[in-house]
Amino acid sequence: MRKLPPLLTVNRHLAPGLLLALGIALAILGCRRASSPDAIFQQIRDEMRRGQLDPALRDVETASGKYRTNPEWAARFRVQKAHIFMLRGSYPNHCSS
Repeated sequence: MRKLPPLLTVNRHLAPGLLLALGIALAILGCRRASSPDAIFQQIRDEMRRGQLDPALRDVETASGKYRTNPEWAARFRVQKAHIFMLRGSYPNHCSS
């Protein structure tokens, strides 16, 4: 039987531990809570403040669809979307949206 170099021997012994650590990390990340509408609203507001209007518009459209059955949040996201259009200078084209 061929003898493996020391580095490969160490990796063979570390592999199960690394796989276990990776599995735990993925389980923790996969189990995190869904963002609240308030957190999403704040994230979009932060994007707007940084001038990231395209991502903000994409996120507000996603949030509008997700919370369309909640009248309060649906209205808040509609207003936020109008604010994004205003910042982009395209609000006259989207007044009826």
